[in-house]
Amino acid sequence: MNDIELNPLNSNLRHLLQAGVALLLVLFLAVYFIFINKGQNKVKNTTVYLQNGKLQVFDDSIPFIQFPDKIAFHFPYLVVVKPTQKISLIYNLELKKKEKEIKEIVLDYYKNNVLFNKGAMTFYNKQSLGVLCEKGFIKSQDEILCVTKQQINEANNKLIIISVKSKIQKDIYFSSNLITDVSVIGNDTYFGEVNINTRKNYVYVNNQKREATDIVSLIYELDNKPYFASFKSVLNNQKESYYLINRDGTVKKEGGNVLLYK
Repeated sequence: MNDIELNPLNSNLRHLLQAGVALLLVLFLAVYFIFINKGQNKVKNTTVYLQNGKLQVFDDSIPFIQFPDKIAFHFPYLVVVKPTQKISLIYNLELKKKEKEIKEIVLDYYKNNVLFNKGAMTFYNKQSLGVLCEKGFIKSQDEILCVTKQQINEANNKLIIISVKSKIQKDIYFSSNLITDVSVIGNDTYFGEVNINTRKNYVYVNNQKREATDIVSLIYELDNKPYFASFKSVLNNQKESYYLINRDGTVKKEGGNVLLYK
């Protein structure tokens, strides 16, 4: 009588089945950890705002000292500058996360391009621009908007545009007061100005002057519209607020904080 074969599978087929089971286990664990990490990385707070000296960037609470701390905005990037620590925090608003930390005093950041101050000079990536900018904005790969002093020992400043390739500087606006910030939203160039003596404030849209009811500390984009924020200072009785910029002027927004992103 022939013995009955209990396992008709040959050794090769058994090995294939074992390999298949192992592969399925690896795939299951990979998918499981991906979902776990997504759950852990999901932010609880989806907004960015400034309130009572605290900057809330998604789930990060950052103490914000009106001086010397600074904020720069180039959508979708928010830059928090801590000069005393010589570090700048780069947040991606669309991805809702901190993208990187840069050990420089950053003026602007856009798609891995960095505009920053080092010593008495401003650099675009590794290239010196031959001037020190107080404020700056990366308009394009070859054009940098720069707020710089008219004379070294004078308080008033001017807005210029610099060609990265040729280093040629072109004057855009000479201020008898102080230019406080500069930005490009859509195809329009915005900058703020304050008269220190009268404490009157202005916002310019493509060199067209409009009166503002508060100091223009930061010009930024919110819901595809131009806004400006006013940080606490002696010029506004130490109050924080933010305003929509429209054709007629500016409109103050209510809410108890300075909303930067939602």
